[in-house]
Amino acid sequence: MNKKEFINLIPSAIDHKSWGFSDLEIIYDTKDNKGACYRNNENLASYGSYGKSWEEVYLKMRKLLIDNGHVKES
Repeated sequence: MNKKEFINLIPSAIDHKSWGFSDLEIIYDTKDNKGACYRNNENLASYGSYGKSWEEVYLKMRKLLIDNGHVKES
């Protein structure tokens, strides 16, 4: 999975129960480190996940998003 595929598979924004509306933010995109989170207007971040590949980050974030009711398990 590449970065574009990751972005297409994960929600671009969520309405976090505590932090409110938050947008997807790519934190790291280097050869060995990938990372993303959701960040709101007050600079608070949630569901941050890191890995060596975009697939690893996706699997971690997807579980958090499912567990917290932002996406449905398919």
